Amino acid sequence: MCVFARGSSDEAFLLEPGKSRGTAGYMSPEHAKGKPLDKRTDIWSFGVLPYEMLTGTSPFRGDDVSEVLAGILKDEPDWTALPADTPMLVNLTLADA
Repeated sequence: MCVFARGSSDEAFLLEPGKSRGTAGYMSPEHAKGKPLDKRTDIWSFGVLPYEMLTGTSPFRGDDVSEVLAGILKDEPDWTALPADTPMLVNLTLADA
């Protein structure tokens, strides 16, 4: 059984007993697939934050949790959404996250 719940920020959470748990928009591809997680997952998820701060939007959007997770698994963020004056080092760091 899979249950979708709302968090305080009105973000959808994926709650499945014994499976992945978290805010869909911050899940790494491995997390979204229910695979084992390590520190790289945290780095990927943390990379979402500066993207959101710089663009004012999430890198992966959808009408529901399944669309967000599908975007994480198959799409790239819209790198052109970053401000033109974003330092190259920030662009490269985000792309590697």
